[in-house]
Amino acid sequence: MKVLKNRSAILVKAKAPLREWARQIRIIEEWPPEPNEPEDTFEGSLFLTEQIALENDLPELIELHWEEIFEFELSAWTHDEDLWPELEPETFEQWFDVQLFATVMDLPGGWIRRR
Repeated sequence: MKVLKNRSAILVKAKAPLREWARQIRIIEEWPPEPNEPEDTFEGSLFLTEQIALENDLPELIELHWEEIFEFELSAWTHDEDLWPELEPETFEQWFDVQLFATVMDLPGGWIRRR
């Protein structure tokens, strides 16, 4: 186990507007119904970031990465950008909760491979 000394992490979770939009995408793109699907399938995404020590630094971190995160989350539902909302910082704040994890541990301790 080792501490990733140059990384923090943020957990990005969907709020109601994203969940409603995603339900509409399922209808528009005619996704097959999922039997026994849990009510909330929006677990969230974890992103490694540059290291930040204080919660006060989170707004600056979000300012740097909100658009890339927003695009990633929307593309999980559809690649048709015509169906996406306007990508604005205010919309990001309305659609997502962001939680900071200042310390990140690599439990296996081996090399982390990039895709």
